[in-house]
Amino acid sequence: MSAKPHFPPLDGSITVLPGLLDFHAEHNPDSPSALYPSPDATATSISFSDVAQATHRVAHGLRPDGTPGGRDVVVMLIHCDTILYVTMLVGIARAGMVVCILVYQLASDIDYLASLFLYLLAFPLKLLRIS
Repeated sequence: MSAKPHFPPLDGSITVLPGLLDFHAEHNPDSPSALYPSPDATATSISFSDVAQATHRVAHGLRPDGTPGGRDVVVMLIHCDTILYVTMLVGIARAGMVVCILVYQLASDIDYLASLFLYLLAFPLKLLRIS
């Protein structure tokens, strides 16, 4: 890890996602993107480079041929740790797809489900299971 990190420009020249991640993967590749506590009171880190590579793998899994996204929507119902959640979200955006996040706590709310269903009718859907 370099002693002095490089910071991204704040002039709007890069996109938020995946732009910020790509910036840090290029300029601060070994800097920690996330830290996880371990049972032995140490921290395990995941570098920006590792997270960026993982988002590319997600994007390639969704669009192996690399064709640009149209109006494809990925409905994401996910219950996992934050780094996996962000990796999936950025990978889907990198693939050029629209993300619709289904909040499982609201799944019993009929108004929420009805509005989600009407929203999704506007898009061609593909079912995808990533496990």
